[in-house]
Parts: sequence; structure tokens; C-alpha cells
Amino acid sequence: MSTVVVLVAGCRGRLGGSIATHLIELARVESDRAGAERALASALDRVRSGASNRGGDDPIASVAEAFMWLKGLEDHHAAQLGNCAYYQRRDATDEGLTLGGLMWARNFFQHELLPAAHLILIVPPMVWRGGTRMVSTIVTGGPIYDYRWKPLSDLPARPDRNNRRLWYGRFVAGRELVPPLDAAVGWLRAIE
Repeated sequence: MSTVVVLVAGCRGRLGGSIATHLIELARVESDRAGAERALASALDRVRSGASNRGGDDPIASVAEAFMWLKGLEDHHAAQLGNCAYYQRRDATDEGLTLGGLMWARNFFQHELLPAAHLILIVPPMVWRGGTRMVSTIVTGGPIYDYRWKPLSDLPARPDRNNRRLWYGRFVAGRELVPPLDAAVGWLRAIE
């Protein structure tokens, strides 16, 4: 259980026009990890649906919602375990590092409105066959559009003392939307 405290400064009181500071303690609120995990699962369902059904939900908007729930759960676990213990644990596995890379991408999306994912055209692979006089091409499928995480080079280079940019490049960049999100969610859910 945690207490939410709001400090409101600058309210003018009647005591000679001085500034009075009021401290309001709101009701105790119990953290709802299970509810946050359910909401995250729903957001991921919408990412999957939008990525596979072009007329469905916008998967990029659903990624933004998933980022919000991932960050909320990350903050919850960091508060429960202590920041140092949480980040040491997160940085010890590929799935945890994937979460770190996603949180780096989240900062661009939620603070600068710069999405780290986009719709791209994937050109089908071509197989070249031929001899000395004749060359033929076999196309192994038609072009498709797919949502992918942007390459690292498409995102602004900023100082990053926590290596999250590196983790984004290693575990997230260029991949389909869902696998890195699934890895991060699985890692968070495994925390007891």
C-alpha cells in the first residue's frame, strides 16, 4: 500500500496576504499490479490486431499505450525492490535489456512525439538463376507492408549514460513490433 501526497504551494491565505502552503494527504491507494498487467495485455492484443489487420486498430497508438503500462510496471517494481536492485536485475538478462531499449524508445515517443516504429514496405526475396547466356528471376512472394521498430540510425543520437540506446539497437531495432514487447512483458511478469 502506498500513500499519495500532493503538495499545493502558492495558495493565498487570509493571514495578511501571506502565501500559505497546504499539504493534502489523499486516501491510501493500493497498487494494482494485476490490473496494470491486464491493461498491458489488452494493449498488446491491439498492437497484434492492428499489425495484422490493416483496417483495425492503429498499432502505433497501441504501442504508446503499451509503453505507458510498461513504464508504470517498471516504476512499480523499482519501488518494490529498490532502484539499485531492480536495475541490476533488469540489466542481467536479454529480456530485461530489451525492456531497457524499449524504455529508451518510449522517451522519444512520449516526450517528443517521435514514434520509434513505422510501417515499411518489405520487398520479396528474389532468386536469380541462370547460366552463361540466359538469366531468369524467380520472385518468391509479393511485396508486403509490415510494422517494424525503426533502425537506430533513424532516431536522434543523444547522450545515454545507461546504455539503453545500445540495447535498443541490439534487441529492438528493425524487428517486428510484437516480439520485443512480448519479451519485456514476460520479464516483468516473472518478477515476484
